[in-house]
Amino acid sequence: MRLHGIVGALHPTLRLAEISYGRRKGSAVSIPMMNVITINVGGTLFQTSLATLNQVPDTLLSNESLLSQNFQPDKQIYFFDRDPQMFHYILNYYRTGELHLPPGACSSSIKKELHFWCIPETHVSECCWKVLYKVQNDMAVLAKLNQVFHDEVSDFCMSKKMAGQSRVRHAVWMFLEYPGSSLPAKLWEKFFFTLICTSTLVFMFETVKSFREVDPDIKTKCNITKILNGTVLFRGWKNELAFFTTRPFLFLSHIDLVLAVIFTIEFAVRFITCPRKCNFLRSLLNMIDLLFLLCKWPSYYMEGYACVLNSTNMLMYIVLKGLTFSRIFRLFRIGRSCQGFKVMLVALKSSSGELCLMVGSFICVTLMFAVLAFLSELREATFSNVLSAWWWAVVTMTTVGYGDIYPVSATGQVIASMCAVTGMVILTLPIAIIGTNFAEYYSVNRERELYGGKQTKCEMMMANEKKGALLTRNKIHHTKVTKF
Repeated sequence: MRLHGIVGALHPTLRLAEISYGRRKGSAVSIPMMNVITINVGGTLFQTSLATLNQVPDTLLSNESLLSQNFQPDKQIYFFDRDPQMFHYILNYYRTGELHLPPGACSSSIKKELHFWCIPETHVSECCWKVLYKVQNDMAVLAKLNQVFHDEVSDFCMSKKMAGQSRVRHAVWMFLEYPGSSLPAKLWEKFFFTLICTSTLVFMFETVKSFREVDPDIKTKCNITKILNGTVLFRGWKNELAFFTTRPFLFLSHIDLVLAVIFTIEFAVRFITCPRKCNFLRSLLNMIDLLFLLCKWPSYYMEGYACVLNSTNMLMYIVLKGLTFSRIFRLFRIGRSCQGFKVMLVALKSSSGELCLMVGSFICVTLMFAVLAFLSELREATFSNVLSAWWWAVVTMTTVGYGDIYPVSATGQVIASMCAVTGMVILTLPIAIIGTNFAEYYSVNRERELYGGKQTKCEMMMANEKKGALLTRNKIHHTKVTKF
């Protein structure tokens, strides 16, 4: 839309200039009106022509209705309370047709300026895409990290709003679940993690024959000869049954029992004081704790009492005893007090696409080399089938190289060399991307911690709420401008 009408109506100085140039009614000579206008952006004056502004349609400066709302008749200028530094690049966009961006500006601020001047982000020149989107990825990373740590902040602020018994119950929950809530909670978390490590060590030492002794009550518990000779299920299981006919040293059993009691009490107290029990049971670590307790106590009962072990309950005992290895996964509880561990999990989750690409490519390429190696070694019969060749391809591509089987023909050795080189390429590139993602997440989290260290947790939560409200108001304002 051309702006000669509004300038002629609102600029008396330009009208006088038009008359002084001698335009006469009916004259054959017509001198065009001066179309230079002045724009005040944040206290800085800019001058341009109407023809320049009309070169980029569908923007604020080329829209007569929107532009007239910011005109000041007393000063004969247009005033916008915006960033003058950014407007310099925007005005050059009208002049040259290329939108370049200042390299030192924040991309979030740039987007807000482009949004105000009704200039789409797609108009930015390709050479400045990095400037525009360099912060967008960091903001996405920060949003994921805030989502991970949001529950801790929310629960911490919730405890200040409670009173009486509910507040005490919630304080116990914060003490057991969130180590960062207080210094005693941190000390308890370190002590509890020490107990978990001790339980893992006890489990490991229980499997060492030097730390086991013959069970004196074995004759009353089971008939080993009958189980070994008369039960088809346990034929060939002499080593396994010999392991279950012995018991760990008493001091190991007593330590294991005390730790199991502590773990049971801790799990029960956390479940009772938990404000959201459904979320509590859906947690993977809590499921591991529950699995360990459900397997530990029945197996302990079968060990400690004269329970007759026949072919039926012997299998049950073996399964229960084997599932108690789930205590090892409790070591991942360190992630509750170690933010770096949480950041690593978030980075791995965000790199799921790269991981799937790596696994899919690895499977396809190993199958290809397995078939080639199997066909090249048919005469030497190095591989009994394609599955054994696939095992060899997996070991070779991961550069492990057990040496149990290997090609002996010249063709097979060439294929093996290609398999090893291809494995390094396929595994290295995605891992480098995953490592870069982790470094980025870790860097952003360090910045988040430095900023959060200057605020209390409740202040951070209130700041996030205010930020969300401000973004909502800006969205509503943009909707109104678009409709207008």
